[in-house]
Amino acid sequence: MSYNSNKQLTHKQKLAVEVMAVSPRFNQKELAKELGVCDKTIVNWLNDPTVIDSIYKRYMEVAGIKKGMYKLVG
Repeated sequence: MSYNSNKQLTHKQKLAVEVMAVSPRFNQKELAKELGVCDKTIVNWLNDPTVIDSIYKRYMEVAGIKKGMYKLVG
């Protein structure tokens, strides 16, 4: 699978990203039911680097962490 950083997420993928970033304890089965997709679809999305990157970016926004905001202490 090749990574396409220009790939656009579908509406349901965007909703999933929001839920997973804001409520990471929401399980895959509940999310699938809420979005009207099968469990396997959620698994496929979670294997897509574009979706994972989007979840990470949104989570960081929600957590209030900006790129370069933190430094390693050594």
